[in-house]
Amino acid sequence: MAPQKRTATEAEAVLDGIKALLVDIEGTTTPISFIKETLFPYITNNLESFLEKHFDEVNCQADIQLLRQLAKKDKEANVDGVMEIPDTDADKDTIMKAVIANVKWQMSQDRKCQELKQLQGHIWKEAYKQGTIKGVLFSDVVPTLRQMVDDGIKIYVYSSGSVITPASFYTNIFSLLNHFMIGIFCFAPSLRY
Repeated sequence: MAPQKRTATEAEAVLDGIKALLVDIEGTTTPISFIKETLFPYITNNLESFLEKHFDEVNCQADIQLLRQLAKKDKEANVDGVMEIPDTDADKDTIMKAVIANVKWQMSQDRKCQELKQLQGHIWKEAYKQGTIKGVLFSDVVPTLRQMVDDGIKIYVYSSGSVITPASFYTNIFSLLNHFMIGIFCFAPSLRY
């Protein structure tokens, strides 16, 4: 039997007394298939060109440094299969190949670490800005959020490691972040935003 949606009256009753709502992208406002079939393959297919284009920029170097530090911690913790990233004294090609191997390894392990999410967020931000990727929402998200905001409910976005990813995603869709969202709640204890 297919799940049934609540009636409007039932939905309103559920929201009685609610002052704020915390939403997530994956599976809440957006189909999980968009994440797995669009966003993740985009990283795999565009990581090398992104690194080539941005390698010498401060943000990219910071992302690489975070990944390098994580790889060192993983090595010290004997994490099986960890791909190390050489120090800054290695040549650009060697570092890039190691970063690509590290990122692909982490993604193959379905790791959710902030260090990986930071680089992914920068890559997706550029893709959204260029129009290469367009975000997808469930059909009832915008009218539901609009109604909640009209009812005085504050909407926040949850992120498990990157402010960049949800900010880019929701801003890409009708400037949704600017219209409905109050802010982003980022659970990233090792990173500060």
